[in-house]
Amino acid sequence: MITYTNTNIKGYQDKVITVHEDFVPYMDKMNESAKRLGLTIYVMDSLRKSTDVLTGTVVTPAKMSNHFIGFALDTNIQDGKKWHNGESMKKEYDKRIGKVFSFIQECKSFGLRYGGDFHPDRNGKTDPVHFDRAINIIDPDKWRQIYNSLA
Repeated sequence: MITYTNTNIKGYQDKVITVHEDFVPYMDKMNESAKRLGLTIYVMDSLRKSTDVLTGTVVTPAKMSNHFIGFALDTNIQDGKKWHNGESMKKEYDKRIGKVFSFIQECKSFGLRYGGDFHPDRNGKTDPVHFDRAINIIDPDKWRQIYNSLA
């Protein structure tokens, strides 16, 4: 695991961003996209333990969450003076307008999943603050290997 820093991706309130080294190229592409679009991406959550007690989550965390292996982020986005939380991120995405929509589309184009596209949970909610590389689906054995190495 590494601590990630870059020009347009920052930890919210100086939170440390911890990701798997294989996730760094995706982070760098996210940063390039954000920089080009004039956005700042604030990471609210990155690597976390399966035993972490979460409060205020949008959806119930998955049993094989990519957060557990450093391949996921929960974010908010700043566009100038405008702050985009999950609700406003999803609105722009659904309307297919604005820089946030462009950013999400670019992230998807280089292989990340956007949580706003997830199948709604039993409460009808998606996870519009979430981005990940779907290691839990693409390569579950790799997911387990990384997860077990962190135990």
